[in-house]
Parts: sequence; structure tokens; C-alpha cells
Amino acid sequence: MPVEYLGLWESASATQKDAITRQAKMFRLETDYQIKNFWQTRGLGKPTETDSAINESKRAEIAREANSLGYSNDYVKNIANRL
Repeated sequence: MPVEYLGLWESASATQKDAITRQAKMFRLETDYQIKNFWQTRGLGKPTETDSAINESKRAEIAREANSLGYSNDYVKNIANRL
């Protein structure tokens, strides 16, 4: 197992571990490339950062710009000018 997937393996559920173990029996895992490819295609993925900054003022600004149908005022004005 590549080191980069060790943490994901340890945090996986027993069901996921069992499924991956069974899948490994169906593959030829002799070279580094084959092993790396196997782990990349198991759906574990690489850890991603889920925390992101929330800018509430930007969200409110976007809400003010949109009309009741969800279109921006600029878009509605552009359509009106073309008519």
C-alpha cells in the first residue's frame, strides 16, 4: 500500500476495508505502477481540505443583486435592452 493512502485506509470503515481486500484479490499487483493504480481507483481519494472561509457579506450582496426569479439584475436589464 502506498504511504499516502495509509491514513485513508485506517479511517475507512470495516465494510470499505473488506471490499478493497476482496477487490485486491482480483487484480495483479506485482509492480509499483499496478499497486499505485489500484489504490488510485478504489474511490478513497486523497484527503481534501473541507474547511473554507465563508464570506456572509458576499452572499448577502449576491442575494440583493438577484431578483425573485434568481436572475441577476444586470442580466434582466440586458434582456430588456435587447427587446
